[in-house]
Amino acid sequence: MESHLGGKTTFSRPDKDLNPILPVIDSPVYCKIDALDHAATEKGKKRKAGFRGSVSALYERRVDRITPLLHLTGIRTPISPSSAAHWDVFDHSAVDGGACSLGHSSHDVPTWGFKPWTIIKQCLELAPRNPQTEERTWALGLVYPRVCTPCVRVVFIYWWGNVRSMASGTPPATCREASSLDEYQTSSVTSTTMENHPAPLEEPWGGVQAGERSTPIQEFYRDRSVFMTGASGFCGKILLSKLLRSCPYIGNIFILIRPKKNKSIAQRLEALLSEPVLVDLMESKKHQDVLKKIVLVPGDISQPDMGISPEDRERLRREVSVVFHLAATLKFDENLKLALKTNVGGTQAVIELCKDMRHLKALVYVSTAYSQCPLQEIEERVYPPPTDVEELIQKLAPMSLEKVSKIETTIVGKWPNTYTFTKALAEHVINGCSHELPVAIFRPSIIWREPEPGWINSLNGPTLYVLGGLLGKMRCAHVDVSKIADIVPVDMVVNSLIATAWDVASAPDRNRAKVYAFTSGSRNQLIWKELLQNLSDSTHMLPSVNCMYYLVMVLTKHLLLYRLSSILFELVPACFADVVPYIRSGKHKNVDMYIKAKKFNGMVAYFSNREWKFHDANMGALLEKTSPEDRDVFHFDVRSIVWKDYLYEYVKGVRTYLVKEPLDTLPQARKNYQRLYIMHWALMLVLMFLFYKLIWSLIFR
Repeated sequence: MESHLGGKTTFSRPDKDLNPILPVIDSPVYCKIDALDHAATEKGKKRKAGFRGSVSALYERRVDRITPLLHLTGIRTPISPSSAAHWDVFDHSAVDGGACSLGHSSHDVPTWGFKPWTIIKQCLELAPRNPQTEERTWALGLVYPRVCTPCVRVVFIYWWGNVRSMASGTPPATCREASSLDEYQTSSVTSTTMENHPAPLEEPWGGVQAGERSTPIQEFYRDRSVFMTGASGFCGKILLSKLLRSCPYIGNIFILIRPKKNKSIAQRLEALLSEPVLVDLMESKKHQDVLKKIVLVPGDISQPDMGISPEDRERLRREVSVVFHLAATLKFDENLKLALKTNVGGTQAVIELCKDMRHLKALVYVSTAYSQCPLQEIEERVYPPPTDVEELIQKLAPMSLEKVSKIETTIVGKWPNTYTFTKALAEHVINGCSHELPVAIFRPSIIWREPEPGWINSLNGPTLYVLGGLLGKMRCAHVDVSKIADIVPVDMVVNSLIATAWDVASAPDRNRAKVYAFTSGSRNQLIWKELLQNLSDSTHMLPSVNCMYYLVMVLTKHLLLYRLSSILFELVPACFADVVPYIRSGKHKNVDMYIKAKKFNGMVAYFSNREWKFHDANMGALLEKTSPEDRDVFHFDVRSIVWKDYLYEYVKGVRTYLVKEPLDTLPQARKNYQRLYIMHWALMLVLMFLFYKLIWSLIFR
């Protein structure tokens, strides 16, 4: 437990403390206590703070550990009218012994007259009927106006639905019973499934309410204009949305937009604003002023000077204070010459533009945590480049793409693909201008999901496998299930990116580029086995109407076994499924999907069968540096993620936005899936019988 009292920090282990009210916590937890008035812990004063002090010290007696184990997911304990305690638990474990039933705990725990457990039991019985219960938290606040003294009240935030589902082994009510999209929408969820943080001081669209004070980060962006590359990409849309919603006093947001065939710049902007994370801003009349902050800059990151006109360049030089460079080619198998032109040449063009900006406060380059993947331990610093950048550019300039593709494996060397290789080169280019510009390198790991609950708009990362699992087409994965799956939510990535620019502007390092690694492996570890199991469980709860077969996963790190099982359990069924469509229309989409998935698996197998140790001290220091208000508005503490709930929302997003199946189709989908389940086990019994007959005939013939 970490408590901040009068500027002092003390640590305690809640699992070592006894408590007359709460069940015993059987695992280490992280706790934060802010501004506990009248509860000093200085020497010579009676201890009243911390886990034992804030609750247990209210009473004279102690109690033995006779209650069942119970893992709460959030407690807020106002100790006095002017103070509050916030307890964050990051070990979201299963309930031992069905603690939510409050068996003997309702009677055996000493209650000193006011019977708190009886109150809890009565309130929990009302929880399922509470209309204010949200889908994500299913939380219930139990308020005790009098405990020992009139000025003390204890508020328990009890995650009823989640505990109920774990204790009973059934999915939450919203998973089992939602029969319509309207019913689902009445139980809104937040962008990332995490502990119940206080709502930011925002309007519905994310701005500061009238009369409220801006946070330090919001104040930094006041009247400052931002230039973004890659605004139409995976992270770019979310960054644009977050800046518009949570930085209401920001200046203009200049976004580099590449013209496309048959689409004008205005049409591309309209398509961008029609995305789920931005569509409410476009449709709401009162938010039209917010959209006026968006300024389109026609250009192409792969062209000389980014293809920006002289007039636009002059305006950018005159107005822009913060630059986010996100544009890149994300294809792992991109031709080295093209990847070099976009990822390295584009970065050089951004730097040249920034050198002429009169009010530049921060240039943040978005790289990847795997830019130095040949190393097992990666520190937050810029490493020497794999090769000389200028020499390589000159060498490849006269070559054709076909010739470059033949020699790129030799050039790339230890790097698994051209993407990570060119990112390593681009980091060196950024570091080279650190003596002239306030620069930072931002390294996220595997980015998942988008902030509209579960919103997915592309087959990035493992989304292809989730889609294949929902449709019953993908049943094999080449992965070492014991390795760490270092994934991070994109909304947290964007929040930390916004905070990074603020940090660089406040204390720029003129000697080298400051590196920020945004990863989860060291702070909220998740291994591939848990990730894939949770995805599988969520798929069983949210099946697709068009599912072809009951989902059974074969997970192996052995390449030969993976290839054999993939042919047997994926390719053969795909061929059978495509017989009729091929006869009718000549299409074989199931086989095409299989080929695409195998190609993707070959590219990501390098990462799913290895793990890295990422140092993230700079990101940790940034998290500590941000104010409590900024942590609410720009939350990026990965320790607060509950992976089980997070992945459930991810699968729901794939089903809703990619498969295009609303939640009111779930009843029919579950009936179909039940039939597939029966067919699966019937087939297994037949195969087992045939195998038995074969063995019998071989032995006793």
